[in-house]
Amino acid sequence: MFTLKLLSFAVFLSLYAFCTTDDVKPKVIFFPNLNKDDKKYILAQINKGQDKWIHQKKKGPEDQFPKALKIIEGTRNETIDEEKVKTIYEFKFLSETKEECEGRLKYSHYKVAAKRASVSYRASHCKEEKSEK
Repeated sequence: MFTLKLLSFAVFLSLYAFCTTDDVKPKVIFFPNLNKDDKKYILAQINKGQDKWIHQKKKGPEDQFPKALKIIEGTRNETIDEEKVKTIYEFKFLSETKEECEGRLKYSHYKVAAKRASVSYRASHCKEEKSEK
């Protein structure tokens, strides 16, 4: 009898834990295409970062962070949990110094923290330098 009660209590606890932790899992939303506003935002973020380097009389590392002329296509992936909303943009773009590049921009918005948001950007693959004709 004691074993049956213990077993039923263990089943109850496992079901309770499963039901309560289901809400804690992050919600993931995938957008297969970037809209016009997403493209504007990405373009502004990429070029704003390079402008900061130029303003400090330094030149940003063009191979890792090239300035963009146009965002061609891409995807957006949002992960929402209790602490933050993380948006990852993966996209193709035309750069000033290279032909076509692939890039990734990550934006994290923290719901409760001293640091409210962070943005990081990196170009992962670029074609060869533009040829001067």
